[in-house]
Amino acid sequence: MQYIPYLESEGINVDVSPLLYKDYIKVIYSGKKASYIRILISYIARLFILTNITKYDVLWIEKELFPGIPAWFEFVISLLGKRYVVDYDDATFLNYRNTLFPNKISKVMSMSSYTVCGNGFLMKYAQKAKAKKIKVLPTVVDLNNYTVKENKKNDVVIIGWIGAPSTVHYLGSIMDALVSLSENVILEVHVVGAFYDHPGVKIKCIPWCEKNESKLIQHFDIGIMPLSESSWEEGKCAYKLIQYMACGLPVIGTDIGANKDVIVHGESGFLAKSHDDWLKYLGALINNPEKRSVMGQFGRCIVEESYCTNIFLPILKNILTNKEEEL
Repeated sequence: MQYIPYLESEGINVDVSPLLYKDYIKVIYSGKKASYIRILISYIARLFILTNITKYDVLWIEKELFPGIPAWFEFVISLLGKRYVVDYDDATFLNYRNTLFPNKISKVMSMSSYTVCGNGFLMKYAQKAKAKKIKVLPTVVDLNNYTVKENKKNDVVIIGWIGAPSTVHYLGSIMDALVSLSENVILEVHVVGAFYDHPGVKIKCIPWCEKNESKLIQHFDIGIMPLSESSWEEGKCAYKLIQYMACGLPVIGTDIGANKDVIVHGESGFLAKSHDDWLKYLGALINNPEKRSVMGQFGRCIVEESYCTNIFLPILKNILTNKEEEL
């Protein structure tokens, strides 16, 4: 979505067709359950849309056309000779391990004209699936939407997390460390996009809003991304870390997956492996505003050099236009 203005300026016309209904994200972020009837209607609507794909040169598919259904429709599209690019920023294939069609995502990848992966872990799966062409495009941000935080001296240090109700449980792994730190320093945890509460820690829950993401992050002093250690987390693409760093924040993330690619340990932030690590690294940043500032500046430079849209615009254009010689 971030690339569309550039693509259109290059003469590539883009039509966007989300699978789910308009208010789906609002419903999920409110903690409510999505309507199965409305989801069914969304699936039927996509079926009708697919009857008109002949007018397009290429389809860009996010993960799969119909979650929970075998790769029938991707097969038909490939049978018709229609080029499609499939895009992964999560280990979606793990969702099918215990189903009647455990190799669905592998088949979707193998039939695609191009498989775009957000990190090396996903790329390795695509290679095993014998995808024809594979490219790693990391999750990126448009720096026009992210300005660097103004460092002001405050009595309260704000540790921030941004995400969704489905991932807020990761915060539980570091709550003991935050409780210990709260006994000696004044800190506050801002949770954006979900509800979370824990005794002994002052937590402020803030509704997520796409337009205000950058401003919400700029209220943080430290950005965090705790994770569990499993194959699913290996497939994550460290988007929140990149958002924090784009705003000039120091970061701490669990030492797994793309977190290890994004964080330069000791320079832009820290990679934590244990409770003691979280306690040590959070304490080091809480008690040292100058260190936070220096690390935040370093992190912003990393985003400018490796994780912003400007870098990958021509690569994405070449994938869509099938100009292999330029890749």
